[in-house]
Amino acid sequence: MLEKTDFLTLTNKLDQVLTKVSVIENTMSKDRKLYNITEAAKELHITRQTLHSYINLGLIEPLLIGNTSYFTKEIIDNFLKQK
Repeated sequence: MLEKTDFLTLTNKLDQVLTKVSVIENTMSKDRKLYNITEAAKELHITRQTLHSYINLGLIEPLLIGNTSYFTKEIIDNFLKQK
């Protein structure tokens, strides 16, 4: 049986996940595709290492799901417009 504090912690974590999902849904374009680092680098015509450098410099901001970076088509297109 769950203790009250365990239940509250679980509920809080679930709320955090749902908030992240909502943010991702709101930022996704109609194609609703998420690009990983390799796919985004191909779309940007740069290497994965260059994309990591751009992320570290704050030039492009990925969506983080856990420890994994993803990009929407909108993020990629906005970055290309800024270049």
